[in-house]
Amino acid sequence: MGALSYFIINSIIVPHTCDREKVLIKIESSSRGLAELFKNFFAQCHSIYTPRQLQYDLEHTYKVEVTYRKAFKGCKRGIELIRGSTDESYQHLVGYSHMLTDRNKGTLTAIQTDKDNAFEYCFMDLGVCLEGFKRHARLAFAVDGTHLTGERLGLVLSAVALDANEKIYPIAFGIVDSENNKACSWFMEKLTAPFGDDFSKRKDLVIASDRCQPIRTAVENSPL
Repeated sequence: MGALSYFIINSIIVPHTCDREKVLIKIESSSRGLAELFKNFFAQCHSIYTPRQLQYDLEHTYKVEVTYRKAFKGCKRGIELIRGSTDESYQHLVGYSHMLTDRNKGTLTAIQTDKDNAFEYCFMDLGVCLEGFKRHARLAFAVDGTHLTGERLGLVLSAVALDANEKIYPIAFGIVDSENNKACSWFMEKLTAPFGDDFSKRKDLVIASDRCQPIRTAVENSPL
């Protein structure tokens, strides 16, 4: 055979000794393949099926190891198969808000969109929490923000008080883009609207914050 010669194998009859499932896993170990393979796990788990759990099940069931990053992407795909994508979930926000107000008397919700009709802010104040605060809680509450992590960033603004047992009492929640003047003012406007004029004029009402200037500005400009 010359140095430049070559040959092609068209077929070969040799017993296949590889485990078919292991070969399939190695070929399909993409995030989509992992999600399809463990689809039932995502549907059955009451809590979130974590990347570490996925790595463990792959190694002990199929003797296959994947990186944490690949397992994370597989879990993300798996959750989307069962619950839908993050973008699709925004389409249910209007219906969810309607159900809250319909099934919980006195509940207030609001959704703010930008000029392109894309989601910007949302607000939720359960009626039972609002009435409980107005009737029984001490006249003091705190407003603060907690940063969101994950695919969709943003900030959760919350107003909480202390009940008679010195436990945190939730009043209202809002999702905004960040602690800026516009977002905090919008949240305070929605929060203070149901309190009424008599409540707003009480001199013993105290609102606390963590020295965040946009929150302070929003409180100073609110009718309370």
